[in-house]
Amino acid sequence: MNRLPGLKGLDRLVMTVGGASRQESVRRGLKRLKRATHVLVHDAARPLGSGDLWSRVMERCLETGAAIPVIDVDDTVKTVSGDGDTVAGTVDRSALRLAQTPQAFSVPLLERALAGNRSGLTDESSALEKAGTDVSVVRGERANFKITVEGDMDRAASSLSRSGARRRVTGIGIDFHPFEEGRRLFLGGCEFESDAGLAGHSDGDVLLHAISDAVLSAARLGDIGTVYPPDDEAWRDASSSDLLSGIVSMLGDHGWLVDRVDATVIGERPSISSSRERIIARIAGTCLVPATSVWVKGTTGNGLGFAGRGEGLAAVALAEIVGSPDPGSGR
Repeated sequence: MNRLPGLKGLDRLVMTVGGASRQESVRRGLKRLKRATHVLVHDAARPLGSGDLWSRVMERCLETGAAIPVIDVDDTVKTVSGDGDTVAGTVDRSALRLAQTPQAFSVPLLERALAGNRSGLTDESSALEKAGTDVSVVRGERANFKITVEGDMDRAASSLSRSGARRRVTGIGIDFHPFEEGRRLFLGGCEFESDAGLAGHSDGDVLLHAISDAVLSAARLGDIGTVYPPDDEAWRDASSSDLLSGIVSMLGDHGWLVDRVDATVIGERPSISSSRERIIARIAGTCLVPATSVWVKGTTGNGLGFAGRGEGLAAVALAEIVGSPDPGSGR
């Protein structure tokens, strides 16, 4: 992936395989650090924390050795009976706070706290508490909520669309590919059983190519052929999902986010309606949007043109992007 346009700074990115528990994953991450004196641990499920929040946590950690963001508990808190059917009591919420991430720690403090058996902990500050180490708190942010249940992705997308002086623009993409015997058939990033795939320098995914062009058109960043030249052997048989992922990352470098995608596949086969959910899920994951922001449909072409005759597939896509573009983005 580090050869894809838009993915800057990957030479500084250190990765490791996660463990069976949160604590083991953090321990493995700490082992990969070389010269760090302080570290922040963050949930990927909290994408909306501001830069100010990160600064507050880091600054307090440098002062005290450990700091986490918290927010007040506004609702009345109840305990319930063992069977969960009746209220057992009301908890005094004046001293209660909801913990968030990022959580910041001195590396030696965190390493000592995580040593030994620390199973059942829900965050790193709990390990320090059990080790008898004080943890400072700073003001958290309600917008820094955790994406956990159905509907949270829509809420996050809505927050991103409304935040800041964001502009919304639209682009259209269209692509055509003939069938070619002996190739694997990919459509929307999903593989289909077929005797023939789509011809092309990459995997020939006509649907993702149309979406890629729509996104690039909206951002005025060229087209898929200029970003991934068809005469460049680096892209031969490349996954179009990886290509689109690189384009989405490149958009981010220019201050844009994909917001919505609507696409139509034109051809006799394969069936789109029977595979719609898995195609949408794959496109949504690649474009970093909720599944409700993507729609895909198909039409046969009624026998007209090469696609209507079953000689290949065509796709047309519309993409909406939002953002605060930098001066060099062409907008």
